[in-house]
Amino acid sequence: MTSEQYRRASKAVLLIHGIDSDGAWYRDVELILRPHFQPFGVYYKQYRKRGEFLLLLEAIALIVVVCAPFLVAAGALTLAISGRLATPLGYFALVVFTLVWWRFCPFLVRRYRMAALASVAGQVSPHMTDSPPHIIAHSLGGYFTASLLKRYGWAWADRIVFAGCAVKRDFDWHGLWKHQPTKFGYVRNDFTQKDPVIRMTRLIEWAIPDFGRAGLSGFEGPAKVIRNFAHPTKSCPAAVKGSHALVDNVDCTGWGDPPPDLSDHSVTFLTAAHAGRFWLPYLWGIDPAEYYKLLTVCEAARSAEEIDDEPELVRAEDELLDSCWAWADEGETFQTYVNTILERKRDRWRGRSREELLGRVLREFWRIIERARTTRQRMMLGEKVTQLENNQIVDLHPRRALSTAIREVLASI
Repeated sequence: MTSEQYRRASKAVLLIHGIDSDGAWYRDVELILRPHFQPFGVYYKQYRKRGEFLLLLEAIALIVVVCAPFLVAAGALTLAISGRLATPLGYFALVVFTLVWWRFCPFLVRRYRMAALASVAGQVSPHMTDSPPHIIAHSLGGYFTASLLKRYGWAWADRIVFAGCAVKRDFDWHGLWKHQPTKFGYVRNDFTQKDPVIRMTRLIEWAIPDFGRAGLSGFEGPAKVIRNFAHPTKSCPAAVKGSHALVDNVDCTGWGDPPPDLSDHSVTFLTAAHAGRFWLPYLWGIDPAEYYKLLTVCEAARSAEEIDDEPELVRAEDELLDSCWAWADEGETFQTYVNTILERKRDRWRGRSREELLGRVLREFWRIIERARTTRQRMMLGEKVTQLENNQIVDLHPRRALSTAIREVLASI
């Protein structure tokens, strides 16, 4: 399968921006995702400017909607006491006014927000027909993602990544999944306790259903549903035995803090570097901490080879060879996993020993990973790369890199 065929056969990843944004961060994230997935940007015109003010205005309008009939009733009572509103028709008109007001005005108040939700729904629905896409959503985009899953029966997703999301902390993810297990797979919630914009949501979260501060303190729930990362570089603690942990809260305080001037929030999340280190392996179903360890070992091997440091090269290769990797079947060691694959291809060994083939595959594997990582780094710096180099970036996935390594080694003997 060519790299283009591989990409086209991969899942869609829907990118949904937040308030006061036109999705400018899509470009950086797409740079990381495009070799492996099919990213699609979702846009809505509402809340692009003065988004916080418009949400606050909705809350104020709701107060007016609730209080207006009581003010009218108080005025009517005053008129009745003075004898100016003594007819049954007057009281009937007051009741009709109150019922009509409470029936239609709340709809008019939330009409702007619902128009944005409808716009998002119209754009994502074509990507939710055959298989569930992945979703990366920022700020209000996280709120729209949760609302889509809850409101529309056809809406579903595989892995969801939130960055500074405006969803309430006690959103019922478990209830949503229990009602329809295919509704979504897993949720990663990157948050920081120093996000001033999300902190301000406490002023209006009472007025908007499912709106809240999960982007400030994470989601709340039982341990069997919610898991917590102390830091984005840490491995996720083991799930409760027999449970289906749905949500991973990742505390990025000190890692992805926004500027103090409120010019943006959770801005550090929306970069190619953050997406490449954390989100890409997560969408693959690989622990980002384990994947970073893999890249570190491969880089150490390359550095040792460049300076002809044989002891350090052996150390790095031994660590790669003897470590257990979750992306290998059942968390096997690299050695066991490769030997299993080679055994199925014994007819192509041509008299070579297992030890020789294993050693050659091992070295070719980390070289392929390093080649792909270096090419991606050059692209992130704005350098131009050839089409061949661009096609090699797909080998950042360890399974694909290993497949390429075995194929090249067996073809060379």
